Amino acid sequence: FKQKTAYEIGVRLVGSEMCIRDRYGPEGVRAIDNLVRRGVEARIAEDCVRIAQNLGIQAEVADLINGGNLENPASLRNFLQKIAAEIANGQRGAMNELLEVVARARQGNRVSLGGRRINPADPESGQADVVDHTAREAVQMKTVTSASPDKVVSNLQAAVDQLGGSGKEIPPAGYQRTADIRITNPDNPLFGADRAALLDALRGRINNLGNLEPAGAPSGHVRITNGNGGSPFTFTADELR
Repeated sequence: FKQKTAYEIGVRLVGSEMCIRDRYGPEGVRAIDNLVRRGVEARIAEDCVRIAQNLGIQAEVADLINGGNLENPASLRNFLQKIAAEIANGQRGAMNELLEVVARARQGNRVSLGGRRINPADPESGQADVVDHTAREAVQMKTVTSASPDKVVSNLQAAVDQLGGSGKEIPPAGYQRTADIRITNPDNPLFGADRAALLDALRGRINNLGNLEPAGAPSGHVRITNGNGGSPFTFTADELR
């Protein structure tokens, strides 16, 4: 006799274990079971693995869940649905956020997609696209799909402003703040730019850089990933002023 997983018991799938494992594989079933054990409804847990499978990222999502380092698994299905909607429209911003969280979780870091609203009684509370509690870093991410270099500037400005609370998302107190920009369009003149060329294009054009340097936190930075083999490139606020 083989003990059923919490998922199989929760949805009364006695007798269909082989079907479940054929569909999602052992790691997929383990991911569903781990979500159920963390309080996620069984059908929602299965949706997470099904959507991830359809998106071609089942292994990444299974690692994220099974590693136990994702702080807010209850919101994972909604985030995966957001990715699917963006992909259908040719966008990859949410996908890049998820993959950033996966990479950090695989390193053993405790991470959150979006964080949680500020609560004075909770020193880790705060919001950003990616909140890494182990590294104590709040990351606001933007993916630039346009061929216009001005869109790199405007997206970076938006990320810097959001790190200052412009979108009512306030990073956790004391966390380093990072504006992370991904340039993905090969037709963008900055797609292949080296660090010097990027700095030349951005210096003096970004306002509110003090948002990267809040009191009581390590100085933040801007990180830009493009098609240049040397990327990602990191810039301090002082360099960009």
